[in-house]
Amino acid sequence: MVDESVFMKIPYGLYLLTSKNEYKYNGCIINAVVQVTNNPNRIAVCKNNKTQKINVSLLTMDAPFELVENFGFKAGRSADKIA
Repeated sequence: MVDESVFMKIPYGLYLLTSKNEYKYNGCIINAVVQVTNNPNRIAVCKNNKTQKINVSLLTMDAPFELVENFGFKAGRSADKIA
C-alpha cells in the first residue's frame, strides 16, 4: 500500500537515485524530484540512460559523507557503486 500523502510533501534536497538496466545496478546523487501529476501519482526525475527500474530515496541531513562521495563523485562506468 502506497501512502499517497507523501507525494504532496516532496522537499527540495539531495536524493539517491538507484537504477537497474539489463546489465547492472547503478546509482547517483540528484537534487530534483518533482511531482508531475496526482491522478495517477507520478514523479519526474532525469537520468541519461535507459533503465528498467529506479528507486529514489531522500537523503537526511545526517547522511554520511561517504554515501555522497560514493554515489556523487564516481562514474558508474568505472566503479561498482552498489557493491
